Amino acid sequence: MLGNTLKGLACCYNGNQRKNGAIWKWAIYSCSVILVQLWSVAENKYKDISLTLDTGASVTTLTPEIFYALGYEPSSMPKKKLTTASDVTIVSHFSLDAIKIGNIELKNIDAYALKFPEESFSMGVIGLNVLRQFDVELLFSQHIVRLIKL
Repeated sequence: MLGNTLKGLACCYNGNQRKNGAIWKWAIYSCSVILVQLWSVAENKYKDISLTLDTGASVTTLTPEIFYALGYEPSSMPKKKLTTASDVTIVSHFSLDAIKIGNIELKNIDAYALKFPEESFSMGVIGLNVLRQFDVELLFSQHIVRLIKL
């Protein structure tokens, strides 16, 4: 399911890698959408999903449907109050087992479950809790996002 969630939407991992980083190119939208792999506790393997880079989000956030597909149960997780750009809402708080960005694996990543607006094309966002572990380069003229592990 996750591999096809946003198939062909906006970006692809182009295979150009540095020693500790990865490069993405996006084509359709002017936002920064990258392909990541999230660990599925249900299937005991990584699943591909496209997520939006969001420097305004303090914590990585995914839709409840993504958590269900990964084998997590949002209703059984601890709740937290989250202030978004447009609202204050209650969200389920998770610790994702692992996330891979290019060839970099990060473990035990905090994440929230949040229903995104219907008009949103995103199934989730990579927040600063992940981004601050990288140097991030946005080359808008070339449609490239470069993440280099610190």
